[in-house]
Amino acid sequence: MLVANGNAVMLASSGYDMQKTRQSNPLEEPGTITITNGITTGQLVASLKRVKGAYSYLYQITPDPLTATSVWDSHAVIKASNTFNNLSAGKKYWIRVGAVGSGSQVAFTPLASQVAQ
Repeated sequence: MLVANGNAVMLASSGYDMQKTRQSNPLEEPGTITITNGITTGQLVASLKRVKGAYSYLYQITPDPLTATSVWDSHAVIKASNTFNNLSAGKKYWIRVGAVGSGSQVAFTPLASQVAQ
């Protein structure tokens, strides 16, 4: 390998088994979020269709009004749904989800909002 200096033809003719070249696993764009009220007061359930190439999901929520300085409460999970608990009933919340892939790939959904019951 040192002599071939990356020359694939020379490496292939060496007679040794070659390692496969690692392929990147591109992350698909996540779809839209579905938000429903949970079975108890102050719960919101957010979900989305599984994203191809995602290893985990980052569910984030912030109360209305949405501003440039809004603070997002983050929940890292491995499934495509998450339940937010202990929310204020009658208050509007904004939610977004980041699909996390290999390397440093993260793709966020569009923002969605719902009033907690």
